[in-house]
Amino acid sequence: MRGASNIRSSAGRRTRAAVPKQYRQHELFMQVTCLEMEKARRGVERAAAANRVSDIDTRLVAIDQERESLLSQLAELGALTAAPNFSPDAPSRPATMGGFRIQY
Repeated sequence: MRGASNIRSSAGRRTRAAVPKQYRQHELFMQVTCLEMEKARRGVERAAAANRVSDIDTRLVAIDQERESLLSQLAELGALTAAPNFSPDAPSRPATMGGFRIQY
């Protein structure tokens, strides 16, 4: 079966020698310009990603501080000794959720 990829055309077949020098210069300047614009976009993307990472790091520190505060309050109340299976340094396990059905 023949498709659009099998259609013969002369598009893209011109040789560099057939292009006048002034047009070749414009083409090269355009390529440089496109690269500079892409570099600027990537710089903005990189800065935004760095800000997101910084925000996440700040929140992780705040979570640790809040956790320590809550654990110290529990220790003052004597609640940590009442729960022998609780270890403040143990990694927390994600809560498992049962399935549910939504009826329309």
